[in-house]
Amino acid sequence: MHRDIYDIAEQYGKDTFLMIDKLGTDKMPFFFTLKGRTDAMLEKVKFFRPHFTDRAMQKFGHLFPSHLPPRMKNWRDKYEHHLLLKMAGDGVAEAQRWLNEFFKSAEGGFFTCTPEEGSKAFLHRFAAAGAAIRYQAVHSDEVEDILALDIALRRNDTDWFEHLPPEIDSQLVHKLYYGHFMCHVFHQDYIVKKGVDVHALKELLQARGAQ
Repeated sequence: MHRDIYDIAEQYGKDTFLMIDKLGTDKMPFFFTLKGRTDAMLEKVKFFRPHFTDRAMQKFGHLFPSHLPPRMKNWRDKYEHHLLLKMAGDGVAEAQRWLNEFFKSAEGGFFTCTPEEGSKAFLHRFAAAGAAIRYQAVHSDEVEDILALDIALRRNDTDWFEHLPPEIDSQLVHKLYYGHFMCHVFHQDYIVKKGVDVHALKELLQARGAQ
């Protein structure tokens, strides 16, 4: 997770995080069904602005205190990129030995999560997947669309962090990067500014090799 998606998920995925953390994943289908039915009903009432339930759930999340562990927050401030590594059995000690040795010479650091920290770290990563959509719903007057790309890296690719040219970067509100370590794949969500020609922007991206 890049720091930007960390921040967006913390703010715009908070209610999803809290619902799963407090109620469990088995309740999520019910809430999504209820949300869909409510949205369909309110779309017929002119009094309500579009995406009313998203806006309401966003405000609801703000009523609760910070939901992320202090060490995660400190690490967010300290580093731009974050890797969540889940190990079991003998792999725990093996990973600790390897990381201790690796960071003797490499820039960065690591800490071993408590069970609560580990659970919340991966739940935060889960909430990140829908955070851009929530951002778009809440800021629909500022966002034209979301361009979502999946970028498969080469096997030993070390130059993996993207730097967009100004003609593309200037058309985006946010660039959100997160992915899967062993798959070597990045999800890249581009939140496009209101009024931008999304088709033309896609052509610019395709000219850079996007598919």
